[in-house]
Amino acid sequence: MQFLTLIISNHTAIIHRIMKLSCPLTFSILSAYCRRRSGLLLHKSESVKQIHGGQKYTPASVVFHTSNPDKETPHISNAPDLPIVHHDGYESYLPPGHRFQMRKFNKLRDVLLHDGVISKKQMSSPVHVTKDELIRVHTEEYIEKFFEGKTSAKEQRVTGFTWSEGLVSRCRYETGGTILAAELALGRGLVCNTGGGTHHAFPEHGAGFCLLNDMAVAASLMVHRGKVDRVLIIDLDVHQGDGTALIFQEDPSVFTLSVHCGKNYPLKKQQSDLDVSVDRGTGDDDYMRIIQDHIPSVLTNFRPGLVFFDAGVDPHKDDALGYLELTDQGLFRRDYWVINEVIQRGIPCVTVIGGGYDKDIDRLAARHSIVHRAAKKVWQERRL
Repeated sequence: MQFLTLIISNHTAIIHRIMKLSCPLTFSILSAYCRRRSGLLLHKSESVKQIHGGQKYTPASVVFHTSNPDKETPHISNAPDLPIVHHDGYESYLPPGHRFQMRKFNKLRDVLLHDGVISKKQMSSPVHVTKDELIRVHTEEYIEKFFEGKTSAKEQRVTGFTWSEGLVSRCRYETGGTILAAELALGRGLVCNTGGGTHHAFPEHGAGFCLLNDMAVAASLMVHRGKVDRVLIIDLDVHQGDGTALIFQEDPSVFTLSVHCGKNYPLKKQQSDLDVSVDRGTGDDDYMRIIQDHIPSVLTNFRPGLVFFDAGVDPHKDDALGYLELTDQGLFRRDYWVINEVIQRGIPCVTVIGGGYDKDIDRLAARHSIVHRAAKKVWQERRL
């Protein structure tokens, strides 16, 4: 057994990727043993559990965790339609001309309401994520620095944002929104957040307009609270989800799948469980073939109990930072296919909006609404 431990310690990354797919139960037991022997205990209070398939959508099984220092309580919609998670606090002030369109979150809500894609009665609102929830994946030192405004000027430049109390509040609401969406999805089957997808946030620092890694926090919490045994993160933002990949590299309970433009930010890529690098200029048909060649096998072999889908719109041909050539129709095909592929297997799904960069706020908000339109179509067709 000492020899086995040595081999695994030296080849952890390779074995993790093979065994996450080939035999999840064996991998969970073996990985847990090796982390104990080698000291690689990355997540507190993890346990090895029996493998399950897709979950039934049973609302009675959902228990909401709403404890927070601000004494807030979430608003939970009981409407029978597609659940939408949104909070006006997803936005905070940025100076005019900033590349990140902070106004897009409330503009997206307005577009969805104006076009009749959703109604106000479908909307649930989250509370601030707590420090205890965040340190599931972030270091306590980083969270304290971020909350208290003690990040350095250099650290702030890497994130693309100047620190403010409003920025902290915005990020906490957004991460709280993805947590709420995950809890709702376990009861309803499919939930769309109007924010989220901050996949460049690392355990000890932010980067690339991402300060708190909402999907990573929510995924870790769902496993830690015993809601699911395994989570799959499907990241189709045009940029690799490097922060998410690093966070879960040694975690058998979360599989990270990133399809991204290879010659794009970040220059230094991390190693996801599955990375699919796409060439610049890739259009609708080729892109669809790529994701259809990879996603079904991961769903089949990893057998997640919950899926997070980052539906970033920066692969769009008109995106300022994308370098791919997807059209509006291509984004809809992508989003509909991914959501339907997950839901038809009986697996709960959470969508987040991810990245998107356009000086025209109306065009950008309309682009971000595509995933909600696709989700509504799946919801109606599957009669969820």
